[in-house]
Amino acid sequence: MFDTLERDLAVRVDGEVRFDAGSRAAYAYDASDYRQPPIGVVVPRSIDAAVEAVAVCRGHGVPVPSRGGGTSLAGQCRNAAVVIDRSRYRGRPVSLDTGRRRAVVEPGACLDDLNAELAAPQVVLRPDAFTDNFHPGAGRAAIAQPHCHQHTVWGVEADAEVLRRAGVQAQVLDVGCCGLAGNFGFERGHHEVSVGAAEPGLWPRVRDAGPGTTVPADGFSCRTRIADGTGVRAPHLAELPAEPL
Repeated sequence: MFDTLERDLAVRVDGEVRFDAGSRAAYAYDASDYRQPPIGVVVPRSIDAAVEAVAVCRGHGVPVPSRGGGTSLAGQCRNAAVVIDRSRYRGRPVSLDTGRRRAVVEPGACLDDLNAELAAPQVVLRPDAFTDNFHPGAGRAAIAQPHCHQHTVWGVEADAEVLRRAGVQAQVLDVGCCGLAGNFGFERGHHEVSVGAAEPGLWPRVRDAGPGTTVPADGFSCRTRIADGTGVRAPHLAELPAEPL
């Protein structure tokens, strides 16, 4: 339905054009309780690129909300529209005048980041209605357990990129096998070996994870082993970006 719009944006805009389901899911929410997947997302690399993106969308009759830090509490930066995300390339302070208590920032600046820049002069900008650095999905921490076969054959870079695009602050674990290894851990005589694989590495990391930390795992064996040893439900990676949809 929006193939022509996507193509025109990709041709005319210097930036990232994302109409895939994962990106739309990641941008379906902000700091509010509202959920609305956008038509697509544009991440312009410059002011001129943002202007061109607006011009393309205007030509197609498509609305354009501009997303800054993603901290809106009433759903202002999500809609059935093309979201222009300023946070990646246009999110830094331009000038800070602590004497006059004035700051000029780029449109994608986040209040937490700005206040971190002002920490030394002991100046804090308000309002602080929402304190997390909240671009899509941010605020969610995760420790990801890769499947052994995936780790060995393909690597985990693709999973890490999906989590990054979903805004999840993820650490990919490198603690070895979960110990189940298909049905190996269920077979007679293998229980001690199976527990011995999980107990020194995976299970303690899951138990010690902070409150609210998600533990995504692609492998059925890994998810089963995490639940058996820690009581934590480990979702499949695909569940995280799909939640807003």
